[in-house]
Amino acid sequence: VERSRGLGDVYKRQCLISSERDRTLQVELEGAQVLCSRLEEILGRSLECLNSLETLAAIGGGELESVRIHHKHAY
Repeated sequence: VERSRGLGDVYKRQCLISSERDRTLQVELEGAQVLCSRLEEILGRSLECLNSLETLAAIGGGELESVRIHHKHAY
């Protein structure tokens, strides 16, 4: 009887550890999803700026090449 109670305690501890690990992973996942959303938003704004610069360069003449060079170095 004493041994089975000990196994039950081990099982409960393992469940608690697993539950804590699950909560930690969930928090980390939510943080990663927030970062991903922010990065997508920033990338979208960067692409909008790049498109605007390319449009201005195309209207202005020969400056398009310098806009593309800056774009390549940004990454």
